[in-house]
This record gives sequence, C-alpha cells and structure tokens, in this order.
Amino acid sequence: MSGRKDRHPGSSSLRPVLGRGDGFLRPSGCGMAIFCVLPLLIHVIFFPTGCEAKARRPAPGQSTDVYSLADAQPVVIPARKTKLPLIIYGEEHGANSSYAPSGFMGDSGSLKVKTADFSAPVSSKTGTNCLRVEILPKGREGWAGLYWQTPANNWGKIKGAGYNLSQAKKLTFWARGEHGGERIAEVKVGGLIGPYPDTDSISMGPLRLNKDWTFYTIDLQEKDLRHIVGGFAFSVRRSDNPRGAVFYLDEIMYAGEASELSPVPPSTPPAPAPSPTPQPVTDVPPLPKAVKFVVPFSTAKTAFAVENREGLDEMAAVAKKYPTARVLVQGHTDNVGSKSLNKTLSYERAKAVADYLISQGVAKEAIEIEGFGEEQPIREGSNETSQGRMENRRVEVHLVPRQ
Repeated sequence: MSGRKDRHPGSSSLRPVLGRGDGFLRPSGCGMAIFCVLPLLIHVIFFPTGCEAKARRPAPGQSTDVYSLADAQPVVIPARKTKLPLIIYGEEHGANSSYAPSGFMGDSGSLKVKTADFSAPVSSKTGTNCLRVEILPKGREGWAGLYWQTPANNWGKIKGAGYNLSQAKKLTFWARGEHGGERIAEVKVGGLIGPYPDTDSISMGPLRLNKDWTFYTIDLQEKDLRHIVGGFAFSVRRSDNPRGAVFYLDEIMYAGEASELSPVPPSTPPAPAPSPTPQPVTDVPPLPKAVKFVVPFSTAKTAFAVENREGLDEMAAVAKKYPTARVLVQGHTDNVGSKSLNKTLSYERAKAVADYLISQGVAKEAIEIEGFGEEQPIREGSNETSQGRMENRRVEVHLVPRQ
C-alpha cells in the first residue's frame, strides 16, 4: 500500500482522527516541490498547526453540494453515485468501492497493515481473511492513523472524486484485539478538508477492544454525506497502548436499510429483552451543591487526554450517587477558524465527554449536551493570547441540583 507521513516538528501530542476549527494542519508531502505546493492547496481536517482555514459552509437554504476552501465560496462539486451496501473492506456482497488505505498519518512507520487468514463472523457466509493492524511503540509523534481515500492519496484535491452516500444510514465494521484491552483512539467517517472537501465528519471512540469479534455501527442518519472522500479512518495512541498493540478489522461497509447493517454471528445469543422504563428516583437525597470539572482539549481535537479520566470518573461517581442531579456537558472552542465549524467542534467535544460518562454508568437521560463554539470564552479578551485560547478549548461538566 502506498502511504504518506504527516510530520509536525515540535509536537509530541496525539493528533487523532478528528479536528475542525481551532485551526487546521496542512499535510506535508515528500520533496521540496510538494512541500511548497501542498500547503497552498489543501487543509486536512485532522491535525492543527494554528493556521486558519479560510472557508465557510453554504448559508441555510443555499443550493450547493459542497463548499470550497480554495476561494472561501460555496461551489457545486459532482459526486459519484453508488449502490448500497458499499464495501470499504470485506467479503460480503455489495458494491466494491475505490476507497484505498493510503492516508498514513503520524508515526506512519510504526503502523503495519496486512491481511490475516481468518475473518469476522457474518450472517451470509464465512470469509477467509481480515485486516491485521499492528502499532509499534516507537516514533516521536506518539500516535499513528490511516485514512481510506478515493482515489488513493486524495486529501480533498480532486474534483468529483468523492461518493454521494446520502442514502447510507450507517457505517458498520467488525473489530477485535489480539489479546483484549487494545485501544483505538477514534474511528471516523469523512472529515477531509481541501479544495474539494468532505461534506461532514462523524466519529466514534475511544474503543476498548475485546478478544472476541465485536460488531460496531456509526450512525449516519441526518448527516451530510453528499461528497465523501475519506471513507473510513482510525487513529491509535501510544499512550493507550504503551507496549504496542495488534488488532483486526473486517467487513467495513456503508449500508442503508436495517437488514443490511446487522450481521450477527451464529454463536451470538439473542438480544436481551428491553429493560423496564426506569422510574423516578425518590428515595435518595438531592445533590447538596453544584460540582464542576473542566476537561481541556488540544487544538482541533475531540479526543481528550487519558489523564482526564480520573476526574471524569469522580464526576461519574457523584452523578450515580445523586441520580436526580442534572449533568450538563458543555463544549467550547477558541476563536480560530469559522464560527460554524467551531460550533460543531464544540458539540463533538461535549459528546465525547458525555459518551465517556455514560460508559462509566451515568444515566443517559440525566445528561444534557451543548456546544457553544467560541461564544463563551473563559474571560473577556482571552482569545487574544495563546494561553487564553488554550484555556478556551475545553468541555465543562456541571453537576447541578434538579429544581
């Protein structure tokens, strides 16, 4: 497979598979000519360098397919139509796509991808192989990732290259770890920004893999999938896998109807009956006072650092002790980038924190998610300094008594 490196001198922090607003990174290429030309042509939505993306989405009601970063104006870009299910990788029946695993990122030399001679269980047949992904504990960036692009190595530069996936309801895939406990920082659909960018960005993660195959879905309903160049992507952090890791992926596909989305292995037991509707809790005391915890975020990232889990675990414990409390999860950004993209980024940050709280046992019904973008800086004028902008890239978790 062909690949590329994205090197960011002076940065050792993870730049995972997601990032909008707060600045954008321009991916570097090989050779002086490419190095000089590419930054003028494309912005990849992944990783920041502090440069501002000169772009805007079309105004509400404006008829356009995607928007252009080259001239900061909406333009109509044709996209290829396709049948569903659309196969990114796998042996199931469906239309074969031209998405190629070509977009290597971060410590690309530490990422090894090849096929293995077994497969995930599927409903229609038993496959013969899957993808084996190995991440080695080396490299100065501390992370590695891979994008499936169409065509190979297209970072949003080629007009009309993306697929129109508007009919897709979900992206599904199987994954498992070699031993169990391996972590994928993020899995993503779309998110590439260039002269001809993806029209949306949807992510899932972090994922903690089991030794057995697990079936995952990314909900694509109500997403703007009119032009998707980055069909699938993942990122892995060394801090999550300090000794390296091996995991497997299989049957990655876009699908429409529910019957296309849920291959169930024969050995999987029937789904349990729905839990009874929870009744209001009346025999516990109310939360005595409001509690607050702030989760910082790096530029353009929606994955928070591992060291914040301890504080979130404490918040989750309090929320479970006082189940009548409201859990307000509020995302914020600095003022770098467009307001509309920052609004979306702030919500995605808040959702990442909320998903973690839910994974720790906090009732989903108690959580209220909001994304304020750059509207509520930590203090007036704080976006004028790098320190202030760093403080503004945050998610605030508030536990407040229910009135």
